[in-house]
Amino acid sequence: HGMSITAQWKLFTFKFIFQQRCLVSKVSHLQILCVGDGNDEYEASLSTKHWLQTQVPFKQSDSSLKCHRIKLHRNPSVATMYYQLVSIYKDVAQCFNVAADSKQLNEWNVDFAKNMQSHQIKQQI
Repeated sequence: HGMSITAQWKLFTFKFIFQQRCLVSKVSHLQILCVGDGNDEYEASLSTKHWLQTQVPFKQSDSSLKCHRIKLHRNPSVATMYYQLVSIYKDVAQCFNVAADSKQLNEWNVDFAKNMQSHQIKQQI
């Protein structure tokens, strides 16, 4: 079966962006980071990767082109959205070989706990 219309549009958009930014600039290393709650993003990013592998700067080495996928939950609760955000933060740090800032994560945890407590109190009133 073929791609959905939505995935085709995303593929078209991804190709356009990469043609404008990467191929013109002769980028030799690229990481595609796909974040979404459906399959359309994944299919489009994977097809973009396959297409990019046929383009001049990337033909030489598969290791110069990576595709990462972060799948989000559909209709998540506030808590789930928070944990997804933390996960995305850690995944992006890992993709780019940067240590996740544990101080930042701790601050987010404290803020989140305060906000959730405040939200629960408001719901009880």
